[in-house]
Amino acid sequence: MTQQHGTSNQWLVFTLSDQKYAVHVAGVRELTPSRDHEIRQLPQTPEHVVGALSLRGRVIAVRDLRTMIGLNSLDAETKEIIQLLEAREQDHIKWIDELKRSVNENREFTLARDPHKCAFGKWYDALVSDEGRLQKLTNSNFTLYRLIGQLDTPHKTIHSIADKVTRFMRDGDTDAAHRIIDQTSQQELGTMMSLLGQIRELLHSLRKPLIIVLESDNRQLGVQVDSVDSVVRIQPDQIQPLPDRLGQSALFTGIAQLKDESELLMLLDGANFFTDSTLIDVPSTEGPCQPESKRPEPASEPAKPRELAAAM
Repeated sequence: MTQQHGTSNQWLVFTLSDQKYAVHVAGVRELTPSRDHEIRQLPQTPEHVVGALSLRGRVIAVRDLRTMIGLNSLDAETKEIIQLLEAREQDHIKWIDELKRSVNENREFTLARDPHKCAFGKWYDALVSDEGRLQKLTNSNFTLYRLIGQLDTPHKTIHSIADKVTRFMRDGDTDAAHRIIDQTSQQELGTMMSLLGQIRELLHSLRKPLIIVLESDNRQLGVQVDSVDSVVRIQPDQIQPLPDRLGQSALFTGIAQLKDESELLMLLDGANFFTDSTLIDVPSTEGPCQPESKRPEPASEPAKPRELAAAM
């Protein structure tokens, strides 16, 4: 990789899942959001080849770095979160329905009364207690952050009526039990469903990859990452070889730990993306890519665990 004057020790830091990576700025041409482009899929290509896009009249291949290193794609991860939220919404619709049936049949209500004990409550508590996880999910978007915070009150109110309904039934006031269930269904459950719907829409629109356009010997290639954090200086004596436990990869040149930072950076060699045997070349011609038939989406598989910290 050619190192330009003034950039010999500068690296672009970006994020994939929970791990920070860096690539030397000398090989970075530009950054561009994937949402700004129509990426056309290419036939008979590996899973990590997302497709090709036209960038100022030049057609370049785009690869997904997540799937290259064994992680779920950002799109697949987002779909899993959206499906989880849809399932938790259905849980609370069924919760209200079961509470109503318990009144109609004059029997004990056995579902979770504690809002911290239901599946949504456990997920929500873990999320809001971990600022890093919350920022990752919301992509630091204030509107999404605010909507998630607004879920707490209606969720707790929904669970709180179970004990009230039990007291009404003990007193023989079935009408009061039905009234509070119907009111909660229309108000708090309706609010929670509306919030979850808005959250799902924002997650779908916000959690889109950023493309780092790499350049080497007048060739260009796009690499999808979650987000770009900063440009930092890394001195040569800060760079260490990869631990044996992580194996060897032509994509990685080593690891670095910045001063006053506890997190380790995985360093990538941008030039080696162009020598990979799975690299797909596309013609550098004017005009948009020709559309290709869409490949079926691969089945989602669990992301591999991060092993960097454990290897040190």
